[in-house]
Amino acid sequence: MFWALAFSIFLELMLSRVKFNHPEEFKYRKATLQCRPMGALALCLTLPTLAAFPTSKHFDLTKPSYDLFRGQNLHEHCVQQNFAFDNINRRLFVAQLRDGSGDAGHLCITQLDISGKYIGHMHLNKFNHNISFSAQKTNSNGYGKKLARFKWKKRATLSNTSSTLRKFTPVKGATEHIASIDPVQNRLIVRYNKSCKNIAVFDLKATTRGDFSKPLTNFKQPSLDKFKSKVFQGYAAYGSYLYIMTVTSYDESGGKVNSEVACIDMNPGKMVRVLH
Repeated sequence: MFWALAFSIFLELMLSRVKFNHPEEFKYRKATLQCRPMGALALCLTLPTLAAFPTSKHFDLTKPSYDLFRGQNLHEHCVQQNFAFDNINRRLFVAQLRDGSGDAGHLCITQLDISGKYIGHMHLNKFNHNISFSAQKTNSNGYGKKLARFKWKKRATLSNTSSTLRKFTPVKGATEHIASIDPVQNRLIVRYNKSCKNIAVFDLKATTRGDFSKPLTNFKQPSLDKFKSKVFQGYAAYGSYLYIMTVTSYDESGGKVNSEVACIDMNPGKMVRVLH
């Protein structure tokens, strides 16, 4: 058995825009990133919403958060873009832009233990901006188009044109895909753009075989119009609830803190609570 990183890296003509921890074990703070919202057509074309999967409890977003660790160095010096927990082997993978790479889209993935100690790193060339990625236990087989899976290899450099990447499109006709894994319920949660932003949930075992034919649920993403920032920066799922974060940099917000975390019930696809 091998460990692979299931990457979705938001696309402009190549791989584009993965993440997440076991929500009951880890609480974290997230770095702010600069991003620009994309335009969308008024007409939204989605897959039909299917039968709801089992409901679960959701986290109380009014409770305080705590640092897992602070001040630990990554391989590069740029701010982190995202991170993913390997909750079985107690590892943390952190994505950054490579130092001095400019707009080339070169990423570095640093592997840390659960106390923040550096273990190793891997380079990804021309993968663009990382919004979300996940770590999943799997075999050496990949699948692919626009989302890609690959084996973690310490100090390796992987190009977005590498033959080891088998890219895939979970939703036919979608122009953007982002992936996140619920490692407790073994589900793949895909955020995609098909005239507007949507969320589809798949059985993880089925998607490992390349089968995206039976989404567990599929719905239009609730509007972000009332948020302080409409810039979507990442998400995590646990059970029947999705947790999203919106924020812009101080340069974009005029020095104001505009980060917000929201909880979405994925059964009806409705916003439950927004934490300012």
